[in-house]
Amino acid sequence: TYRKLKRLDKAQADLERALKRKPDQADALLERGILRLVRHDLPGARADWQRILKVAPRSAAAVVARRKLASLNRRLK
Repeated sequence: TYRKLKRLDKAQADLERALKRKPDQADALLERGILRLVRHDLPGARADWQRILKVAPRSAAAVVARRKLASLNRRLK
């Protein structure tokens, strides 16, 4: 919600708290990857989305992560 309201610092803080408790929580990794993309941290975004594919390859978050990674790869060509 904070990211959509453009309150990126609050979004970051919430995500870091969530991931500290559960480092492999796919939805939080997906959201942090999106936030990192918004902040132009492409390597960080890629790392979060790739992590989802390792820890939750059949999840809904993995479907979105694959799409985001494909889009990122197209942008970097």
